[in-house]
Amino acid sequence: MSAGLVDRYGLWAVGWRWSVGEGDLDGGPVGSWCCFSHSVTTPQATATTISAALLEWRDWLDDLAERFDRFLPLPTDDLDGWERAVAHLVTAVGDRTQYESGWYGCCRTVLGWFLEAAGIESTRRKEHWNTRSPAAPGSSDA
Repeated sequence: MSAGLVDRYGLWAVGWRWSVGEGDLDGGPVGSWCCFSHSVTTPQATATTISAALLEWRDWLDDLAERFDRFLPLPTDDLDGWERAVAHLVTAVGDRTQYESGWYGCCRTVLGWFLEAAGIESTRRKEHWNTRSPAAPGSSDA
């Protein structure tokens, strides 16, 4: 299904089933879809559920784009600005995911997208993450 949605609508559609709580891809912002066993019923009802999940995912991406635009461009030496942006985004992710299950994975993804949109190179992000966050996956303390 995901491949068909991506073929029809583009790469943005790939996250349509990143469900809130413990679904197919847990910890995400989509409340309309849970998992195959709970979300697939009759063909018509399943199509309605998939449509709702796709629209919910697109709404989340549009919401994030607006939030990014509020803070960017952001000078790298504006620590107060960076702190405000991160606090704002972490809160937005938590609210959208209801702080369920693996919500922190969605948070990490959104913060990565924000850094990418800010022009922070991925190698620099990884270096910073591993040296500044002892609990980060891939760090020696994880």
